[in-house]
Amino acid sequence: MNSYRSTSGPIKIGIITLTIYVYFTIFSLSAVAEKLSSLGKHFIKVSKSGQTISVDIINMDILDIARMLSKETGIKVFLDESVSHKVTSKFRNIPLEPGIKRLLGPAVSSAFVFNKDNGPSGQVNYRIDTIKIFNSGNMLSANFKIFDSTVSETSGKKKDGKTLSHPKTSNPSSELWHQTPGTPGAIRHEIMQARKNLSMIREKSKVEAAYTGEKLARLRMKLSKRLSPDERVAIARELSQARQYIAARKSLNRRMIMDEEENLRKLVEEGTKTDSRKKFAERQRESERERNLRE
Repeated sequence: MNSYRSTSGPIKIGIITLTIYVYFTIFSLSAVAEKLSSLGKHFIKVSKSGQTISVDIINMDILDIARMLSKETGIKVFLDESVSHKVTSKFRNIPLEPGIKRLLGPAVSSAFVFNKDNGPSGQVNYRIDTIKIFNSGNMLSANFKIFDSTVSETSGKKKDGKTLSHPKTSNPSSELWHQTPGTPGAIRHEIMQARKNLSMIREKSKVEAAYTGEKLARLRMKLSKRLSPDERVAIARELSQARQYIAARKSLNRRMIMDEEENLRKLVEEGTKTDSRKKFAERQRESERERNLRE
């Protein structure tokens, strides 16, 4: 009896240990398989209308995000070479501008440059032309890599993360982007671009406010008519969603205007300092020339 007890104990413990080991092995393999499976599902997708963006990425390098973002949206992405971190993000069908802000996250600063064109119906459309991604407070000294899915290869030009000396673009002044960061020419271009973009964002905000105001008026008009209970509920829901959308757009535009105003203020300050240093250096050189002539 004693012999049976002394052997069965270790056997049972061994069976339990083996069971636990097998369980954790299977669990670990399942976790790895799930992780590997999820890695294959990384995507950044923009709707056919170009109005919303969906994202599902895990621990992706910001460099790959910039490349994928340009490829999927057709937007030029300027990424400061000093920015280096991983991003995890997942969401569905968020309007493009707040969606991109959410994708990039609070770890980096970003600025949008807009262009406008007329749609088929004559309505003015505002679209993002360029996104600048940089460390907070570092835009003036940023050395940008450029991702532009619209650039066709020509002699001396490279794309997909290579620094372009003269990117193909409809804006000739964009070549000033590639002057040495912090030089008077680069700062003057940044100031010009910031003023232009600030004006564009303000104009875009006013147009959106007018358009959404008309939409709210139409919905209120519908709601004032004689309706069935189901129709009234449906229109009331649409009206509530429209109000939420308008509030979100106002908040986003207000934040973008404030960011661009702050950016412009810093650029003007830096431009003033640069001009002062240049004038001081010129006075020193002139004084030295006069001194040499007297000698």
